Amino acid sequence: MKEQIQLVTLSALFFVAILSFVFTSCEKQDVTYGPTTYYKPCQNVICLNGGICRDGNCECAIGFEGVKCETRAADKFVSSYTCFDDCYKNAQESYTASISTDFNPVNELILKGVGTLCTNYITAYITKEKTHFDIPFQQSCNDYWISGEGNLYNDVLSVNLVIRDSAMHTTQNCSILMNK
Repeated sequence: MKEQIQLVTLSALFFVAILSFVFTSCEKQDVTYGPTTYYKPCQNVICLNGGICRDGNCECAIGFEGVKCETRAADKFVSSYTCFDDCYKNAQESYTASISTDFNPVNELILKGVGTLCTNYITAYITKEKTHFDIPFQQSCNDYWISGEGNLYNDVLSVNLVIRDSAMHTTQNCSILMNK
């Protein structure tokens, strides 16, 4: 009988030890920022459009920006522009081009009339910097293939294009200043 009591007591102590280990290891720890302050930086932060709160600030998903990720990054690019370039027109003459966007994907831009090479659209994608976009290698029209990048500063968009003529086997670099 004494052995049975010892076995039950040891089993109960072992069970209590396992339960206390499980419950203490699952406890959520507060982040300590000072000797007397416990602070949960993301407790009252709401991030929109797939943004994630990190250390009290929203990290926005690609295509969104703002304090709460409430703004589409493409919106600042959408406009009509007065363009000056060093390739197709002399630098004193201007022409009009435009940038628009569809809503999907959210980081895609559609450039029309840029470089006056042809009337086809050029597709560009906003990068993580959100004031910069890349133009992947794509067929613009006929035998012309195009790639490049653009950077927006205030209301001026600077675009650099690389134009390849697959029929003539030539390549041309082109700089374009676009003003809203």
